[in-house]
Amino acid sequence: MAAKNKIIYTQEWKEIAKLAKESDVSTDRLSPYFDIWLDHKVQWFLFNGSVGILYLIKSIFGNSGLEEFIKFVLKYMDDENTLGHYHPSANVKTELGKYRESARLFALDEYLTEISKNLYENDTKGR
Repeated sequence: MAAKNKIIYTQEWKEIAKLAKESDVSTDRLSPYFDIWLDHKVQWFLFNGSVGILYLIKSIFGNSGLEEFIKFVLKYMDDENTLGHYHPSANVKTELGKYRESARLFALDEYLTEISKNLYENDTKGR
């Protein structure tokens, strides 16, 4: 008879615990949901208008005009509590809350390199 409140694991659970300890699965990796969420945001940015606007500004005002515009955008996003600045919606704040912890484990430079590679490989305009 087992002692009161003592947990006795079945052989199956013991085997699962052993496999978990031996595996290379890391809990420090991002969930697939974070990857999908970020991919959707980046795809939207690249193909649904935002980059098109940046291209338009660069084409008309050159690199210096584009840099000036990007500085303006960065300042606009700088302080959400200041009048005349970007005020994120409740939905944006909720999204940030969900993903901020995962993002600290994320290598943005590696992600951008992978996007660049995929854009090159899937580009049909240059062929």
